[in-house]
Amino acid sequence: MLAYLARRLAFAVFLVFAVSSASLVLAKLAPGDFAAESLGFGASPEANCAMKRSLEDGRAYTRYEGGPTLAEGLEGSVSERTYAMAKDYFPEIALVSEMSIRQAIVYAYRTLGIVCEPSAAVAIAALLDDASAIRGRRTVVLVSGGNIEPALLDQLLTGAAPVGV
Repeated sequence: MLAYLARRLAFAVFLVFAVSSASLVLAKLAPGDFAAESLGFGASPEANCAMKRSLEDGRAYTRYEGGPTLAEGLEGSVSERTYAMAKDYFPEIALVSEMSIRQAIVYAYRTLGIVCEPSAAVAIAALLDDASAIRGRRTVVLVSGGNIEPALLDQLLTGAAPVGV
């Protein structure tokens, strides 16, 4: 399945990922220099952005206390191994607000017909905030994970969700 996915992605020119171990593994499985040439940028919640800070400071934040975020799957520290891979594949990481993550979940549901969890919505949020990096390019956005509390999804869709995390 992963080989099939890598072949299908070979037709894409530019990829956008929520920065996670899974996206980095996919990059390592891609054929040849495809990943290094095609990965566009990563995305992370601004409230908890250990990877962006790690890349800016040139070291892995193996202990990191960021703020609370809906994108719980992207919270926390960065391992040395994941950091080493990210240095090669994610030269740029866009930060997105909690409001942007919420809007991306609603956009994914209403426009794309996808139920996605907040961690997966981070990549969509980055493009909704600023699509200039992909304008005129064939683009793939990896949206993986639909683990969202039904009550939260309902609140987001009706506009009744509290503004905080």
